[in-house]
Amino acid sequence: YQEMCLYLWTRFGEGVPIGMNEAYIIKGCEFHLLNFLRKGRKHVWMQSLDEPITEDGSTLKDIIPDIRNYVDALAETHLSIDDIKASGLTKKEQDVLSLLLKGYTSREIAGQLGISHVMVLKYKKKIIKKCRR
Repeated sequence: YQEMCLYLWTRFGEGVPIGMNEAYIIKGCEFHLLNFLRKGRKHVWMQSLDEPITEDGSTLKDIIPDIRNYVDALAETHLSIDDIKASGLTKKEQDVLSLLLKGYTSREIAGQLGISHVMVLKYKKKIIKKCRR
């Protein structure tokens, strides 16, 4: 890709092709790159976890370990909701967190608390920052 861009840019600097501008050359580079990615990459094959992949009938679900319980346990040992709320959150931050946990969007939270959705985003950043500490 880099060689192609350099070649096209050098040719453009020499005046070839005639009447073409920078944007045309850049678009040409983009087109060639996208075409390369489309044709040059191997296609991905989707495989069901439940479909047998070996002669004895083993599936990917049998082979790949299920770590969901491990991740859940790990999350519980590190932080709980009560720990987060006790980490120095203001009343407004606690309200935002509670509504986020209930599945509300930033705009819905803003409407319920009577603040702008931008302020909700700022509260979310503050909550994350305090949790990381």
